[in-house]
Amino acid sequence: MKNLPFNPAFASVAEFIEARQTELGKTDQEVALALGDDFEKVIPLVKKGAMKLPVNKVIELAGVLDLDAADLLKRVLAEYDPGLLATIERILGPVTMSPAEIKLLQAVRRAALGRDPIPLPLDGESVLMLVMA
Repeated sequence: MKNLPFNPAFASVAEFIEARQTELGKTDQEVALALGDDFEKVIPLVKKGAMKLPVNKVIELAGVLDLDAADLLKRVLAEYDPGLLATIERILGPVTMSPAEIKLLQAVRRAALGRDPIPLPLDGESVLMLVMA
């Protein structure tokens, strides 16, 4: 189930990781193996909330738990450093996209064949994407 969406039902990163790991039936050792040496002792601490997940391990953890890395990063930043997340989103826009937004963007990129598509506002709300030859 790739790209499991952000689920706000979990109160913490620790609970989320524990629940997803349990759902997949993965051991701490399996998860630690994907994160690198020395993480076998770290994973239980992260799941207990006694240690924060290192942000530089979000991609690897997302991979082993079959999660969307952007969603996991958003969850980690929202809990560990909400001010940083707010600043990033203020400068770059939302960290994550909905599945429909991703599908739309992928379709535009396929149609563009490497060219830069031009957004054409129609009525102030609707946008038409035009790919110029």
